[in-house]
Parts: sequence; structure tokens; C-alpha cells
Amino acid sequence: MSDIAMLVAEEYERRVKSLKTTADASNGGAVKTWEIDMSCFSLLVSKLKEEKEQLVRSILEPKTQFSVAASNSLFSA
Repeated sequence: MSDIAMLVAEEYERRVKSLKTTADASNGGAVKTWEIDMSCFSLLVSKLKEEKEQLVRSILEPKTQFSVAASNSLFSA
């Protein structure tokens, strides 16, 4: 597990270094694009987490008798 974390960190550092050299060559345009991409990615991740929490809540808190019966049969198996 720690080996994977080290590989990810090294890859991140390599990409940041590559972007910095590209940004120096193009007056910072690549870094701004990368920051925008990362902000979009973080927004997407937060939306996916919210949707996952809503799905879990809808499964754990059934509202109709049919969904209560389905939930009981699902979790009793």
C-alpha cells in the first residue's frame, strides 16, 4: 500500500515539474489550465460523493411499504 502511495506521489511531482517547465516556456498558460482542470475534478468528486450518500440514504431509509419489504428481504439474505 505504501509503495503505491510513493509511486503516486512521484508521478504527481513529475507532472508538476513538467507543467512548471512548460509554463515557463509559455508564460504560465499551462499551469492555469491545469488548475482549472483540477478544480473541475474536485467539483466532480464532491458531486459523486453527494450522490453516493443520497443513494445510501435512500436504501437505508425506505419510504413505502414495498421498499421496506424489499429492503428487509435484501438485508436478511
